[in-house]
Amino acid sequence: MDCEHITIPIEPIDYIVCFGMLHRLDISHAFPEMRRILKDGCQLLAAESLGHNPVIRFYRNRTPELRTEWRRDHILSEKDINLEKQFLRLGEVRYWHFLCPPSASFRKSRLFQFILKFTNRCDRIIATLPLIFLLAWQIRFGLIKKIGISWNTST
Repeated sequence: MDCEHITIPIEPIDYIVCFGMLHRLDISHAFPEMRRILKDGCQLLAAESLGHNPVIRFYRNRTPELRTEWRRDHILSEKDINLEKQFLRLGEVRYWHFLCPPSASFRKSRLFQFILKFTNRCDRIIATLPLIFLLAWQIRFGLIKKIGISWNTST
């Protein structure tokens, strides 16, 4: 069902899992709907591409045949995640894939496994540096429904 406009009656649910799909949605419509169907104290878990890295943005712009214009222009940002903070509490956040994506160009090489291990180790260090985390290619986060806050989807 279209999670931007859930039309069937639904009992509140414990978890919503989003894996690589939020950038396909108008989250100003999808977040309120997903929040509406969650039980109080339960959460939305997401793993998504993050749109801040200029190298990855350049790649996306240079390969338009790989995605729709909507997907290219609506890659998730910190601003999008913060949009729902008024109704959902941000839980654990993890950023990854800083140097790993370029290692894919070596996937046919005998050095690929070594390069991938090395870039993964570097990524773990980079993820701890202040503000550098915004350059990650991927983000995993949880949004927890706050207890006792009502949401009117008609506003």
